[in-house]
Amino acid sequence: MNVLFLRPALFRRRLVLWLALCSVAFFAGCAKNQAQPAGQTGTGTGRPPAVVSVQPVKKDTVTKELAAGGQITGVQTVTVGPRVSGKVGAVHVKMGQAVNAGEVLFELDKTDVENGLRQARAALAVAQENVKLADVNRANAKIQMERYRKLFEAEAVSADTFEQYVLKHEQAAARVPEAQLAQAEAAVAVQESQMAHHTVRAPIRGTVAKVNVNPGEIVSAASQCITLVDLSRVKVPLTVGEAEVNRIAVGQDCRVMVSAARQEPFTGRVSAVSPAADERTKGFAVEITLDNPGGALKQGMYAEVYLVTEKAEDILTVPVEAVLERGARRVVFVVAGGEAEERAVVTGVSDGRRTEIKEGLTEGEMVAVVG
Repeated sequence: MNVLFLRPALFRRRLVLWLALCSVAFFAGCAKNQAQPAGQTGTGTGRPPAVVSVQPVKKDTVTKELAAGGQITGVQTVTVGPRVSGKVGAVHVKMGQAVNAGEVLFELDKTDVENGLRQARAALAVAQENVKLADVNRANAKIQMERYRKLFEAEAVSADTFEQYVLKHEQAAARVPEAQLAQAEAAVAVQESQMAHHTVRAPIRGTVAKVNVNPGEIVSAASQCITLVDLSRVKVPLTVGEAEVNRIAVGQDCRVMVSAARQEPFTGRVSAVSPAADERTKGFAVEITLDNPGGALKQGMYAEVYLVTEKAEDILTVPVEAVLERGARRVVFVVAGGEAEERAVVTGVSDGRRTEIKEGLTEGEMVAVVG
């Protein structure tokens, strides 16, 4: 058996040469694979056809909505307090209770006003008796004056005597008792009014939202004791910009979403639009009113309101993904015969799903939306 021994230096040179040849073969294979895209056969070096999704140009209705949010409030909210100062005697309602207009909410202690009323009524009775007595005195004074008139004409009494009875008649005819009676009647009316003010009643029909008063507490006309809200109908205050305010009209219907109440939308209506912008926010106030079936809507819940600001019907439309921007131009790619042609278009209203095409396309043409 023959054994071949190589010198170390010669062996290292042959090993380096062999590694270099292997590297060249490896990179040549990679370059060949990169030049041939996956899925493409043949020896050509062109790129494979792109995968394109197309949809037809079709007529549709496009509705543009403005979304705005606000907190629900009752159509009427009233904070009730007494008209006079005093100590609370009794509270007749509690939070969450429904009340009718005129129902008693709470009462103040009436001890002092009751005493004053009794005193005023006693003074009224005295004044009434004085009027009756004055009527009797007037009648007697008149009789006496007429009697002495005849005696004076018959020269049976002097002129001075006759004049004394004339003066008594004039004094009796004075209406002082009637004035005192009117004064007493007014005093009674004042005390009765004070008595009524010690009973605080609901000014509206609604629900008790807050009770900030307790028996024994001293309150005044400035006290905010009970808050009532009318939730039979509710409203949502919004703020919109100057670009949208002229596209919103009183009486316009809208969708109202209140996720805390239910998933289905409520139907609201624009009840007011401010003609002046807020000095601080520069926005315009808009008020939405809606019914509250079953009382599901509570004051303070957050509501999302969708107002239609533009609507176009029976117009040519394409998906919004089909429209591309080329600077100031809008273009789409029309696909026909396996090829895509870039075409400039004039767009109109868009709802975020479909876009109106005013010029550049015809119904039925296929436009690229993907690829």
